[in-house]
Amino acid sequence: MTFYDIFKVIINNFGKNLRWSNADDIFNHPVQILQGVKKMKNIFKKLFYPIIIFIMGYVSLRIYRKISRLIRLSNSLPQYLHNLSGVKPKIDLTFGLNISIFKIAFEDEVSLTVEETENLCKSYIREFYPQVNAEKIIFEIFISNEENQAD
Repeated sequence: MTFYDIFKVIINNFGKNLRWSNADDIFNHPVQILQGVKKMKNIFKKLFYPIIIFIMGYVSLRIYRKISRLIRLSNSLPQYLHNLSGVKPKIDLTFGLNISIFKIAFEDEVSLTVEETENLCKSYIREFYPQVNAEKIIFEIFISNEENQAD
C-alpha cells in the first residue's frame, strides 16, 4: 500500500466533513484543504493538555512506586541482617533516578565480612523484592570496632 492509497482512504473517510466526494477532488478545492488543516489543529489543541497530564501522572506513579519499594526494603533489611549476624544495623537510604545507595552501619563486631554482607543483601533483594533492580543499588557497609573508637 503506497502513501497515495493511504491518503485516499483518509480523504474518502474524512472528506465528508470537508464536502469532498472523493480523493481526486482534493486538488480542485484548496480552500477546503485549509479548513481541514484548521480543524486538525483544533483537535490537536484539545488533546494536547490531557495527553500531557496523562504522561505526568504516569511518570509520577512510577516514581512513587519506586520510592515506596525502596522504603519498604530499607525497613525490612535491618531485621534480615539482624537475624543473620545477631547485630541490628543502622541503615541510611539515599536514592536518585537511576541509582540508590544503602549505607549500612554495624555498631558491634560482626562475623560477616563486607563482601558477604553485600552478597546477602543483593540475594535478599532478588528473592523478596524482584521488582527492585539489585544491580543498581550500591551498598556502603561500615563495621565499627569498639577498639578503634577508643583510640
